[in-house]
Amino acid sequence: MRRLIDVGELPGEKVGTRHRLLLRDVLEYQQQRRARQDEALAQPAVPIDD
Repeated sequence: MRRLIDVGELPGEKVGTRHRLLLRDVLEYQQQRRARQDEALAQPAVPIDD
C-alpha cells in the first residue's frame, strides 16, 4: 500500500508515522485493478491462427 501511495496510484496522506487512506479510494483502486486483470485474462496468451 505504501508503494502505491508513494507512486501516486492510491491517494493517501501520512499522519505522523502512519499512512491514512479513505475507504472509497481503496475500493475504487481495487475495482480498477480487477477490471485491468479481467481485460488481461480476456486477451489470448498466444496468437490464434485460422
